[in-house]
Amino acid sequence: MTTARIDRTTSRESASPARLPSSSVPQANRAERILRLVELASLGRAPTALLLQLPERDVQYYRQAAMILGFLDEQARVTRRGLALGILTPGERLSRFALAFEQSSVGRAWARWARVGF
Repeated sequence: MTTARIDRTTSRESASPARLPSSSVPQANRAERILRLVELASLGRAPTALLLQLPERDVQYYRQAAMILGFLDEQARVTRRGLALGILTPGERLSRFALAFEQSSVGRAWARWARVGF
């Protein structure tokens, strides 16, 4: 398994690097597509490339991101956290998305790297 390494050091101090397996760093970069994938899954519809408007190979990247954020489980079934998105307003969905990122392994590693606290 490959490992993604996030390193950041300054002359004043040395930060311990955050290490994550590369499988924990999704290649999905559009929140609205992740939210759409979860919405489709919660309606019992298969999130296809056509419905998500992206290349077929990217569907798995977005599915992986939804899993990392806790919106889907390991079998790509919608979790309680994912179902809760359906009752939120669009602004509340984005807030919940940000919170899920903060709580994810990727978000925590990024916060350590950037030296920010959530």
